[in-house]
Amino acid sequence: TFDENLYCIANQQGMADKLRAAGYDIVILNFNNGLHRLEYQAEVLKALLRELKTKTQACGSNEEFVILGPSSGGLIARYALADMEGNGEDHHTRLFISFDAPQQGANIPLSLQHLVRFMTNTFPLNLPFLTPINNLKNVFNATPTKQLLVYHAEQTSNHIAKPAPEFNNFFTAINALNNGNGYPL
Repeated sequence: TFDENLYCIANQQGMADKLRAAGYDIVILNFNNGLHRLEYQAEVLKALLRELKTKTQACGSNEEFVILGPSSGGLIARYALADMEGNGEDHHTRLFISFDAPQQGANIPLSLQHLVRFMTNTFPLNLPFLTPINNLKNVFNATPTKQLLVYHAEQTSNHIAKPAPEFNNFFTAINALNNGNGYPL
């Protein structure tokens, strides 16, 4: 389905319109629920690549894909492509562009994480100004966020900040993909 808001984001400075005018098709994968593990989201991308490959080849096209992965999408695409390559599966992609992706982990200042925890643990939850702060706490505690953050407030003890176990597990897994290369070739 067409999502005008996502298209507008992709069309900054007319980029999407220019690509379409040059004969490119644009497919935007939107995770309606970005709270799933990054590995799950990579599986969704892999399924999309398989479907697109089948459909484009059925139309007589052998053009390979260009994948642009912004932010966590860069890690999701990296995981999907490297996993497919490591398993000998053709992802039909000629170019992978990772844009503003936290390839070594993300950083949200610990002071902000601790402030949000303090606010939501100290004040009654029914105060109207706390709704956005409580939503932020939920985002900080979501699995994909824990997979991305180099330091997580919940892992701070004795004034030492550490990553959540989800971070270590994810980056160990992604770095082991594609015969230990961790990146698509």
